[in-house]
Amino acid sequence: MADLDTEPDLRTANYLASRKLVTPERLRDFFAPKSIAMVGASDNSGWARLIIASTATTGFTGPLMAVHPKAKSAFGLPVVPSLLDLPEPADLAFLLAPVHAVESVLDDMGAAGIKNAVVLASGYREVGAEGLALEDSMVARAIADDVTVLGPNCLGFVNAHTRSAPYALTLPNPLTAGPVGVALQSGALASVVLTFAKAHGIGLSVLTSMGNECMMKTVDVLDYLVEDEATRVICLFLEEIGDPARFAEVAEKADRAGKPIVALKVGSSPAGQQAALAHTGSVVGDDAVVDAALRQLNIIRVTSIEELLTTGAVLGRSEEVV
Repeated sequence: MADLDTEPDLRTANYLASRKLVTPERLRDFFAPKSIAMVGASDNSGWARLIIASTATTGFTGPLMAVHPKAKSAFGLPVVPSLLDLPEPADLAFLLAPVHAVESVLDDMGAAGIKNAVVLASGYREVGAEGLALEDSMVARAIADDVTVLGPNCLGFVNAHTRSAPYALTLPNPLTAGPVGVALQSGALASVVLTFAKAHGIGLSVLTSMGNECMMKTVDVLDYLVEDEATRVICLFLEEIGDPARFAEVAEKADRAGKPIVALKVGSSPAGQQAALAHTGSVVGDDAVVDAALRQLNIIRVTSIEELLTTGAVLGRSEEVV
């Protein structure tokens, strides 16, 4: 375990260095991969099966590759033992590997020239101080390897317009592309959102679960969605606002761009705050202060997933008419 006295300094250094890896320009490539490698995929991996099914549902046409040091096949896909054995670098690697193997995979990514990673593994800051130290170490390794990380403790994302879906849950079929971008700090709600959107004919642009936000923060995704031409309205499920000053800056940018933001902010009760802490290690803040800040930023606050999506859909259609 890392020295607890040095961890805050490492965390600050990681944050400052990661800013070069999570710009809107880098995220444009991150959320539109043309090829995907699943690291840890085998016939025994339920996560790999779900990703394969999701990419089939969206009609993803790029290479979907399996990487495993021992397995010979993964649901009909050929398997190579290492990312270094791929015929060419994948645009994105989805790491299904356990916590203890993640950093070595990041090193392979750096050596192979693969720039983008989704990390599924849990057991980081959401479990306490030891997990937080592991997360700090993992981020430092990703930065050294020039890798942008979404997660950990993350189920991935769906881009309905580019048809890429490195997404490790069931994806309702068909998926309707549209103007509503969604970022969720609770990945468990992603399938609920997708099912509701399908049932009510709500078209999505990008939907992403955020996980622990070790490197890529919700505000980074917000900034990306503001610049994304396919997105006209942005829906956020928030457990915390980690950098209030930057969040305000990007929210004002969205306002100037004419892209409404709708937010469902949870954690207003002590029980809700404890649930958020257990889920991603988030500290959610005082609800009255958050409520006032959202109003000041012209962010529409709602109280349910249904209201979040229906409000986003109405605003998205209004923007289309304009």
